[in-house]
Amino acid sequence: MWDIFQDLKKSWSDFLRASNAKKKSSESDEDERDSFNILFEKDNPIAEQFRASATFKNLQPCLHAIYSDPEARLAWEQGMQRHSSQWENVNGNWIEYRLIDGRRKALEKNYDELQQEKFNARAKPARERRRTLQDDLAAKELELAVVRSEQEVLRQKSPELAAKILASELEARRKELQTKDGFMWFPSRRAILETIEARMADKNTLRLITLEGQAGTGKTSFVRALANKFTKENPVEVTVKSKTKVDRQLLADETLDSSHPVVYRPILKAITGKARPEDKPTGDGRIAFVDELNKGDNDEIGDLATVLDGLKVGGVTHYEGMGANPNDKVLPNALVLAAQNPAGARFLNRTKFTPEVQRKMDMIQLDYFPQTNDNPELYEAFLVALMDQDGRIQAKKSEMSPVWVAQSIKDNNGQEIGVQDSLVTDVKHGGMLWRVAEMLHQSYENLAKRKNALTDSNSDAHIQGRVLPPGDIMAWLAMYRKEVKKGISLEHFISTKFFDWLESSFTADHDQEDKRLYLELAEKYSIIQKTAAGEYQAMPQNKIEIDTLTQRDVAELSPRVPRHFIPKEKEARPSDYARGIIDWTAPDGRIHRRVEFRYEKIALPKFFRLPDSKDDAPMYQIVGTIKECESLPELIGKPYFKKVEKDTNQESPTSFIVRDSLNPYREALLAGGIVASDPAVAERKDMAIDLIQLLSQDQSSYQAAGLAEWAKSLNNLESRLSALSPEKRKIVEQEIKDGSIPVFMPGKDIQFSLTVEQLTKQLKPLWIKNSQAQTVADGYLELDYFINLIQTKAKELLVDVPANPYILLTKPTQAPDVRTCDKTLDLQKAELQAINKERKKQNQATAYSMNPHEYAALQVLFTKRTQSESAVPLTDLTPLDSNTWTRFIHLPFSSGGSVPSGCFYPDDRRLGFGWGGAAGADAGGGFRLSVRTEI
Repeated sequence: MWDIFQDLKKSWSDFLRASNAKKKSSESDEDERDSFNILFEKDNPIAEQFRASATFKNLQPCLHAIYSDPEARLAWEQGMQRHSSQWENVNGNWIEYRLIDGRRKALEKNYDELQQEKFNARAKPARERRRTLQDDLAAKELELAVVRSEQEVLRQKSPELAAKILASELEARRKELQTKDGFMWFPSRRAILETIEARMADKNTLRLITLEGQAGTGKTSFVRALANKFTKENPVEVTVKSKTKVDRQLLADETLDSSHPVVYRPILKAITGKARPEDKPTGDGRIAFVDELNKGDNDEIGDLATVLDGLKVGGVTHYEGMGANPNDKVLPNALVLAAQNPAGARFLNRTKFTPEVQRKMDMIQLDYFPQTNDNPELYEAFLVALMDQDGRIQAKKSEMSPVWVAQSIKDNNGQEIGVQDSLVTDVKHGGMLWRVAEMLHQSYENLAKRKNALTDSNSDAHIQGRVLPPGDIMAWLAMYRKEVKKGISLEHFISTKFFDWLESSFTADHDQEDKRLYLELAEKYSIIQKTAAGEYQAMPQNKIEIDTLTQRDVAELSPRVPRHFIPKEKEARPSDYARGIIDWTAPDGRIHRRVEFRYEKIALPKFFRLPDSKDDAPMYQIVGTIKECESLPELIGKPYFKKVEKDTNQESPTSFIVRDSLNPYREALLAGGIVASDPAVAERKDMAIDLIQLLSQDQSSYQAAGLAEWAKSLNNLESRLSALSPEKRKIVEQEIKDGSIPVFMPGKDIQFSLTVEQLTKQLKPLWIKNSQAQTVADGYLELDYFINLIQTKAKELLVDVPANPYILLTKPTQAPDVRTCDKTLDLQKAELQAINKERKKQNQATAYSMNPHEYAALQVLFTKRTQSESAVPLTDLTPLDSNTWTRFIHLPFSSGGSVPSGCFYPDDRRLGFGWGGAAGADAGGGFRLSVRTEI
């Protein structure tokens, strides 16, 4: 039967090609296979044409045989369903992703163009600048945040989809590597670009923007790529060579030529378009790039920064040092960028600028490519370096890949729920390419004085000299594309190159300690090996079989592509099923009468419904023969269905007990004066949950707050709660067990009909201080920009919010989860992805960052429930975040780089919504994980 299935698929693909029914594309074969589900569609002219073909007619006897055998038909239809599901879940989402990705690219291009327009407009008087430019930029920031969020959600749909997405991204990086500047715009680099764009376009002076990073982080190549983006020209480059006479090196200098006594150095040359004071300016200005800035003297660089900060674009330089013309005009494209290595033990000849000097410049940190399990950009850059013009890699696959092993996944009760491949993080595991990326990452962590493989055993083991940059490894890998054809293994090739690098880089006596540390690190990751005599040597050459890896194969090597979770099979009694007695004829012609089947309720294509049932009644599918019986002779030739009753000893779907749960009220009750011995403040306890009672309480709270529409939208939910599916009930139980409380929320249309005034005036938490109820003032929104988000019902607010009423499940801790604090916005978003990746392994629901409306409802309902949890009056009841704040990380941040957040201000006696810096990493500002379950 499987062979017939494959033949039919192939015939369908051949027919499509022959009939030119589909356009050719780079993935046409795959698209044709995935469109197989339309083969039997009615009113489809292409499918009808195929069914009329000789090929299909030749297969008809086989299809007839399949449909005359119930088990064969069941297998066939399940196969068809799998294909349909694959099309919907993988390729359908892929099409959606491609559309979103096209929007993202267009938005990024438009955003860059708007920033360039703003950059060029610095020289214009305020009245001549486009007034809507700032608004357009803010709108593009919002759209980009939404599109990127939508893309991340799609990545989590399935491993197959994630692989397709990453393959397209790596192909884009490969094409960038082939360009003139060869710069790859990985997400980490794009984020730095947008930071610089915002800073350089927001200034109408030449305030010095300085990139600081270790050797090999790509500072120079980054500036060149940025300069070409903005001015279509390379920057005018100069390297500071000494601590004295910085102005002569960078601005202007005297010559011995009496006819031209003064010559302009790179900064004045770039910003005035002149080589000498007497020349006429050419062009619109360029970007000057000053490398090794901190080789200069502290005071001299401070003077330079002061000069630049005083130069207005479109004005004159006012600089007359060394005979320069102070009336030279600063051209529109003028900009000065600098780069430097961090001063310290590795760079002893670098100046550590005083705080006064640092305040005169904008300092931006540029690190190496990240290399984590969730974000292995360094490893992916190496994969790109190995790709040929077709995006394929010729190499031995096992030398490329990390190592994965099946790991048992257990629930909170320790019961195995399935298995999933897990990345082996042992330093000696994985192919050579993965180990090299990991080793380099550890060396970079060592340079940055962060925890690393060298300091694990010796806290003083720090590399002080030369670093092995990613660019060197990528150059080796480009060479390897030719060497692999000779059968040379990557392991031997990289190991040999590493030894050559060591011998050429560490020749002086003072380098030997660094050389020893590199050897130790390389031996840890099996980049090299030790002989029996204890000497280091390159890895041996072993004969290899070359594999050809397609773009998809390459993408699937990355840990960024999730592995399949395989649930444990278990015999479970269906909640609702029926039995039937049917007569049928087997392929051998033998007649079987009164064969009893079991039919189970499913969410699959329509097979049949029970007799006399309505159109919306459950559909059933055959799940297996029970027996051949002689009962009910009067029903020979007629179907017979008997619905089986559900178990009567189940707990009610709406009223149940969650055993050994984290107590969500403990922190607030202890702070409210309840003694630690009171059972109400036990760290873990059995939580008795009555969803219908909680629903009624939440409705009453909304009604009391004057939110009649919110309360009304929750009417008549009792029947839907009673029919809560086992899957949703399991989600609710799991989150409650982990310390969350359920909050009933209206659907998004009702929720976001709430005006700014209602949000700030009607949703007020309880507040008790020294046993006295406190008056809570109206809340407030700090900025118009934030108000506009709510008034315009910005779609960012609506992301992932269900259309119908839902249960919000979140932990009401006084401060956000510590895992989400001490992080910048980018790191918080990465943390949310990491948490969801772990939740997926545990078979838990996806968590989100809550929105402002949910946050206000949580503040109100939690304080009311906490008060009712105590048998005695509370001395104190403080709303959440009275000393901290909750970030709404899914919302777009402002053009100034701030993130929307909410908190309770005791001094102002009110709930407030304001801002926190996106680059901030304060222990008090995290986000709240929330799970939404539609009722």
